[in-house]
Amino acid sequence: MSEDEGLVPTQRIDDIALRSAVTLWAETTTDGSSDRSHDLRRDKVMVVLSFFGFVAKHPAEIMPGDVQRWRDELESRGLKQNTVYARVSRLSSFYRWLMKDPVLSPYVTTNPALLARPKRPKPYQSGSTKSLTDEEMNRLLASVKARADAGSMTAKRDYALLLPNKQCYVVFHRHTRRGSVWVVRSTRFSSQSKSTTLLQRR
Repeated sequence: MSEDEGLVPTQRIDDIALRSAVTLWAETTTDGSSDRSHDLRRDKVMVVLSFFGFVAKHPAEIMPGDVQRWRDELESRGLKQNTVYARVSRLSSFYRWLMKDPVLSPYVTTNPALLARPKRPKPYQSGSTKSLTDEEMNRLLASVKARADAGSMTAKRDYALLLPNKQCYVVFHRHTRRGSVWVVRSTRFSSQSKSTTLLQRR
């Protein structure tokens, strides 16, 4: 019996066939040239198998409500929105792969993860991370610039880091211990019409 045939719903689900199918999906959907390809494949397999372990159903019997229950369980464990979204998305990817399989596509005709998948989290927006609005960013720049104009080297460094389109140069400083690298950032404070050079060790 082939790996795919072990998943045909007219037969009892074969755990070995399921694991083999999930592993094959992970291998075919992961860029092998990536340095993290091994870790990515392992994580994909673990996520999808954990779902089927949770619902204890055949892949062809899964309904959106099953995925929703799994999602609710993940959220109840305190997992972050990005993590929950990524896990449900991997399950969705597995179902898209199943629906293209010539043996299983007659039995797996819908993707149950689509309706249960949460909305994509906004970039840099989570319970612990919020992006600044334009107004907040302008106030922050004004505050840091005021301290920089007053002579604070820390503020000058921070102001250079906050400004867009910074020009950076990496140099070795002869007075530092061997191997120390300094990043020289040059920026112009328009109010004084002169350049301010900052040093930041890395």
